[in-house]
Amino acid sequence: LANEISIQGFNFVEGAVVKVGETLIATTRINGNQILAVVPAGLAAGKYDVKVINPDNQQGVLTNGYAVYNS
Repeated sequence: LANEISIQGFNFVEGAVVKVGETLIATTRINGNQILAVVPAGLAAGKYDVKVINPDNQQGVLTNGYAVYNS
């Protein structure tokens, strides 16, 4: 199942993108401090870095910020 996540931070601008591992995911910017993102179903079990990248290439990373477990 897809999973919606809320990412909290600072200086998120219009056009920012989010990656979970190397997977680019759908996002909605709420404001400069919050982004909603939908992690698609089908990611392999494991821990993934969550990266927010602004259009000017400034980025922030939460190492191992998302985990997928086998059911």
